[in-house]
Amino acid sequence: MAYPEAMKYVEVFTWLMPPPAWTPKGKPHKSRWKMTVEEAATFSAIAPVDGSMEIRRVDLTLEEQRSMHTNAWQTSKP
Repeated sequence: MAYPEAMKYVEVFTWLMPPPAWTPKGKPHKSRWKMTVEEAATFSAIAPVDGSMEIRRVDLTLEEQRSMHTNAWQTSKP
């Protein structure tokens, strides 16, 4: 179980995806899972579906946790 301060909130959406390349008359379709904006960009998503936004709590990465906390020697001045 993660501590509450080791969590962040992320917006996810259902996305409108482009038709497959092998279907010349294909239509855009909704994604099967919800994705963040960054994830959708990697899959060439077209646009988020209206009313599909969710806010989820996810664990911080180790780098994000380290950037939030500093050691005493980093904050002290000579």
